[in-house]
Order: sequence, then C-alpha cells, then structure tokens
Amino acid sequence: MGRIYSGFMLVLLWGVGCGVAAAPVATEPIERHVDGSRIKAKAVSTEDGLRWFQQFYDSQRQEPCLWQKAAPDGAYYCVGITAGHLRVISRTSQENNYADDRCTLPLLYFSQAPRPDTLIPMGGGTCDEPQRFHSLGKVWGQGYYHLEPNGECILDVRHANALYPLGPVVEPGDSFVRGTLREKQRGRGIKAFVIAGEDGSESFQSLHDTTHATECPVHLARDGKFRCLPVDEPMGVSDAVSVEPTCTERALATLFRVACTPPRFALLSDNEEACHPEVSVIAVGEEVRYPFTYPVNSSTCMQFAPGPGYTSYYRTGAELPARNWPEAKELDLEVHGRLTVRGMEVGGAVKIPTELFDSALGVRCTFERVPDGTLRCIPFTGATLSQIRYFADAACTTPVTPRYRIACTADRYATLHDASGPTAGVRVYNLGPRHEGTVYISPSAGPPYTSCMEIVRKPQDAYYLLGAEVDSTSLVQGIETMN
Repeated sequence: MGRIYSGFMLVLLWGVGCGVAAAPVATEPIERHVDGSRIKAKAVSTEDGLRWFQQFYDSQRQEPCLWQKAAPDGAYYCVGITAGHLRVISRTSQENNYADDRCTLPLLYFSQAPRPDTLIPMGGGTCDEPQRFHSLGKVWGQGYYHLEPNGECILDVRHANALYPLGPVVEPGDSFVRGTLREKQRGRGIKAFVIAGEDGSESFQSLHDTTHATECPVHLARDGKFRCLPVDEPMGVSDAVSVEPTCTERALATLFRVACTPPRFALLSDNEEACHPEVSVIAVGEEVRYPFTYPVNSSTCMQFAPGPGYTSYYRTGAELPARNWPEAKELDLEVHGRLTVRGMEVGGAVKIPTELFDSALGVRCTFERVPDGTLRCIPFTGATLSQIRYFADAACTTPVTPRYRIACTADRYATLHDASGPTAGVRVYNLGPRHEGTVYISPSAGPPYTSCMEIVRKPQDAYYLLGAEVDSTSLVQGIETMN
C-alpha cells in the first residue's frame, strides 16, 4: 500500500518503559498506519499521489476507532466511536435519569436510536479507575426517575422511549482489535512507539524521551529550537489561586486528572499570540492541599479546601533548561504537486510526518469539506469564524474578524464554517488590512443583520477586514479513500 501521512497528533501514553540514550540510526519516515485485516486507514488522496491519513477505521464494526487502554488487562484496543470514547459516564449518570426510585440505576439518553452493538464505557480509563464496557439494554419505554438538585428522586415519563439501561460487562477483546505497544525507531534520547494490532495493523502512537521517562510531543522551546517536550498531567497557572497566605504566589493547577502519579512537568508559554509560541518546561513542586484565594466580594486572602475529584494545586518549581530535551528539526519529506509533506526529525534519526504545506499559497493546509461537498486543502489560519458577527460599520455591512495570533505574518486568510446550505463546509477569505476603528456586533443571524451594537475593544484585541472569498476550486482537491 502507499505511504500514509498524518498531522502530528500524539495520543497520551502512560507507563511506557524508559531506556538509555542510543546512537541515531538512519530511518525512513514512520508511517501513520499500516493496514491490517480489520483496522484500516481512512485517508484523503490527491491526483498527485498523496495519501494523507485521516482516521483509523474498524472494517468489521464499520466505524472509526481510536486506540486506548481498557480493562481488565490494560491492553490497547481500537475502541469504536459508538462506544463513546469521548463521553465516559460515571455511576451517577450524566443524564440524571434512573430506573429505580432511589436513583441508583442509571438510564442513558439517546436522541436517536443507538446501534444494536453499541457499547458504553464505564470508568475513567486510568489505573485508578480502569475503563470497562457494557452492552446496552432494550429501550426502557416506561416511567423512570429523575434526581433533583435537592436530592429528591422524582417520577418522570417524558423521554421514556429514548432511555436505555446498561447491560452486562463485555470483554473488549470480544468486540475490538487488541494491540501491543512496540518500539519502532530510536535516536539520541528518543524512542518512537507503534501499536501492533493482532490483525496485522501497525499504528504510530508516540515519541518517548528516554532520559526523563516521559512521552513527548514536539514544541518550539524557549531557546528557539524545536524540541520534544514532556507530557505529564495537563497543567496551567491559576490566576485566582495561590499557594501561600498573601495570595501573591500563583499556583499550578491540573486542568483535568488523567495520571495515576504526581505530576512532574508543566508546559507554559508567555506569548500565546506568536505564530509559534515558545514553550518553557517548569518543574512541578509539592501539592498544596489547602491553597489560598480571594473569596467573591472579599479583599481577604483565605485558605480553602478543594472538593474531592476537583482541581489539584501545586507549587511552581524551577524552569528546566531547554537544552535538556531532545532536539527536533523541520524537514520536507515528499512533494506531491503543490503539496509538500513536512515533518520533524527528532533525536537525529526518528522522522515523523507532521503537516501539509501548499507551495502555491505559501501556508500550511488541512483537508476539510467545503460547501460544494468536496474536500479541499484549506489554509491554516488563526482567524476562524463560526459565523459573521463583527463589523467595521454601524450598519453591520462590512465584516471583520478577530485575529488572536497577531504576530503571525504568514496568516493571510480567514475561514468561516458555513452550515446554511445543504452541505456544511468551510469558506476561505483573504484577510484584509487591520481595522483600527470602532467594532460593532450583531446578535442576530444574517444577512441581513437587524441590529448592530458597538462593543468595547480591549487594547490587545486585533480585528481585520474580510477580503474577497477564495474560490474553493482553486484549492487542492482530495478524495476519501480506504484500502
């Protein structure tokens, strides 16, 4: 089969073994996916010979899937979309509907009738709470109970035909392809891992920094070089919470809990408006179980106890030198007409395809559907709109777009997701000059826009006029393919 390339999206791995630094070995770029008998690659192909990876596809279950760990053995399985990998529920049920008058047996709500083989994940998918899968029972179709905020369990009947009980636990191996994590390539202080499926498939999974024993994606580091920087518990600096009683030293805070061990690193950037923000690696200090904050309408810094299962707070440690992390270099891997496959060489050897570059437009691009229903390589831009809402005039006739990364000189386009026609798709506009005057907003859907109100501009806000729309047929076309 032809080589398949993908954007550089690395799935988090926990528990990958570490190793010692090894001498670089000359390699070919790692393929995003090699088809097996069951797990295939959905891709976009062009007339110039490019085949660009889009997603994994389980040809037996006839649905997209993602590799993730599952109980009871903790192995990897390519879990289908109908299993709700992005929507994990708990024993209390997100839908808040129950089969019993004590509100303990959850019922699941589906706006459309689910597939007969739909599986429901239970648990968080971590070592603290292994993810398990349940089959789905038959439609409930009778009275059920709803848990009120005051704890009262109230009888209800409004959505009985859209509710389903959980069925028995299902072994993941009975429904999904099992995979094993394997080393594929190595360089200086770096290893690349793939998941080898039992069906003969092979899927790129992640890079791993062997010196620091952590999975690492590539970022632009503080020294201006691309480096494989560590992934640990997702964290950020809290503006509202401090680690000491004067409320002057800000705390590091977990954005969401996924790991089973205390976090070691945090990635922070001081300039999010840059085209490529330079990222610093900060050591995470000790956890502060009783941090401090200013309560609402109070000028007194007070200690509080975060609720169980909520955000955890930590002291900020020292910044770790950029040179400590494996270096990566940009390179062009292949040319297919006006599209170039660009990638990263990490640790002097491991090569990973990362993006497409449109030489005619001079920008990166990604395949998305346009309103005529075709797939086109759409210019990457920081000026994206879900609808036209901002204008340069009080009549709301001259649209402008916010541009958040104003330092990005290569950002010459704006995109609009248009769902008004029979086919939802992306429209591309040339980005006009910067608008320094008053900005107006229309809360109504248009055109025409029936109301127009002036907004208060913040000093850091940047708005640009929308220029002429780019003819979508001038963009490189792709066609969905699967072997």
